[in-house]
Amino acid sequence: MDSIRVWATGLCLAAIGGVILRRITPEKGSGRVFRVLLSAFFICVFFTPLYGLFSFTPTLSFEALPTDIQDSLLDETVTRQLKTAVETAAREIAETALFARGLSAEKIDVTTDTRADGSIYILRVDVTLDRGSRGHTAEAREVLRNRLETDVAVKEAGE
Repeated sequence: MDSIRVWATGLCLAAIGGVILRRITPEKGSGRVFRVLLSAFFICVFFTPLYGLFSFTPTLSFEALPTDIQDSLLDETVTRQLKTAVETAAREIAETALFARGLSAEKIDVTTDTRADGSIYILRVDVTLDRGSRGHTAEAREVLRNRLETDVAVKEAGE
């Protein structure tokens, strides 16, 4: 009910203001353009309540959720970000180690897992050497196994 009262007040003020402004504008030239703009404004004010009917967007704020759900969402987000950081760091270490030996990878897949205590560790690294590094799978596997200290599978491109 209050919203109807606010709308009606806005409509009356727009009408009164429009009448006053129309009286002080000239009849010809820019006065005609001003009257068209004033009419468009009045129409917009008139139909404002309809906009509220068709633009319903439900909002759900993080703070409105129960504390246990907030904690769970934060834990999941942090774990996902840490896993991504570990995977990215492992890829960069592998690329650097291969580059130091004059080798390069076409693709490096890092598989991580989470222990019961919440710690994240590298489960496995799968490396596909590019065509320029053919014949060096054993060397690449040894270098990466020593550098990453985890299980590494190395294959050549096209295998």
